[in-house]
Parts: sequence; C-alpha cells; structure tokens
Amino acid sequence: MNLQLSDAARTKLIDNKETIIVTGSFTGHPKQGTEARFLDIKSGDVVLGDVKQEIHPGETAIFDQLNLNPDALARIDSQGPHILMDVYSGRRSSKNNLLDCNVYDGSLDSVHGRTIEIFCQLIRERSPRDMELGDTLRLLALNCCKIRISLIDPEPGRFSSPLDDERWVKDGPEGPSLWLRAARLLLVFLPTFVLHLLELGLLFGREHGVNLIVE
Repeated sequence: MNLQLSDAARTKLIDNKETIIVTGSFTGHPKQGTEARFLDIKSGDVVLGDVKQEIHPGETAIFDQLNLNPDALARIDSQGPHILMDVYSGRRSSKNNLLDCNVYDGSLDSVHGRTIEIFCQLIRERSPRDMELGDTLRLLALNCCKIRISLIDPEPGRFSSPLDDERWVKDGPEGPSLWLRAARLLLVFLPTFVLHLLELGLLFGREHGVNLIVE
C-alpha cells in the first residue's frame, strides 16, 4: 500500500515524529451451515485473519505473508476472501488519531500483486465547515428561545458565553410570535443541523479509530 499524504499531513507527521498504521482485515461469505465460532458477531462473515504494519511517512507498506486461517478458508463460498484496509496514525505524539484516510474494500484477488493507493489528510483538513456549527446553534437559540447562550465562539478554539448579546426574541405586535418564529427557523436550520451532527459524529469516530462503512 502506497499512501498519498496531503502536504499538511506529511508536515504534521514528520514534525511530530509520528508513524502510520496500515491494517487489513480478511473475511469471506460463509458457506451454508458454517459453525458460529467462525463467524464475526456483527457482520456474520467468516473471519480469516488480519495484518498490521507500522511505517513512516514516505514508506510503502508491503504485505507478502498473509497467514490466513486454513480452517476458516475452507468455510467461505466461491466468492473468495474479502479485504478491508484502513489507515490511521500511530498515536505516538497524540492519543487520538490524526489522519482521515480512504479505505480499500474489495476482493483479495483485486489487490494480489499490485500496489493500492490510499489518500490521507489530517482530520482537521476534512471539514472546514465545523466552525459554522456554533454560529448555526447560536442563531437558532437566540431566535427560538429567551436565552443567551453560545456553544462555540466563531473564533476557532475559543469557548465563551456572550453575555453582552441582548438579542432577545419578543412575542407580540413587534413581530411574529415566538412559536411561529421557532417553526420557521426549525425548517431552515434543521437539515443543516442534522448534517453537522452526522459529520461531527464521523469525525469523532475517526479520531478514536472507528470507521463507519455504509453498504
């Protein structure tokens, strides 16, 4: 596997003397009647084995000895072994994963004898919209409820409560009622808010070594 690092990721890893972990998990679709002890609890696939290699930026991960479980191999169907390859930082300079990398998901035959290219960037590079979430929640709170609150300051990395912000919602002849205003804002901001939450959930998962794969 050859890793294509973004400029920021390469600089960060080198400056922090950080390594890269490349892993591969091998599975297969079970034949009818395969015993449960060979099956993965979540996916229901036959677990064949895994590989793992730690490399430095600029190096290529080479896997030439797979050592798959022969008993498990005998219990997969004609589709053959399947491989899922993932990449994350070695956590030598930080307890959290620093990288957001593509995964490779395919048959073992598709990777045999060839080099797989995987692109990696820093997790913080992936979503420049993160800071917009604070503004969205702030505006929603200020216009829907009679409270003054700020979850995230627009200035990255700062948390504050803007007590000087007096934009209270007034219910009466001066404008739409509180409930009507809330309903309008909910229709406008709810889709964006949900997307932000999903995006933050994926980022949190990536930082802690969890991947979400949708089939």
